[in-house]
Amino acid sequence: MELDGENEVIGTANLLSSLAAALLRALAIDLSRSLKRHLSHNFSPLEAL
Repeated sequence: MELDGENEVIGTANLLSSLAAALLRALAIDLSRSLKRHLSHNFSPLEAL
């Protein structure tokens, strides 16, 4: 019985960890897109030459 509770805690921790990783990934992708959009609107490669 003790082992079941421990496995449940580990399973819950793994689930939370996966959710956190997915959330961070989504935020990073969103941030990356926003940054690219921001840079493309405010900076053209021709200005660098």
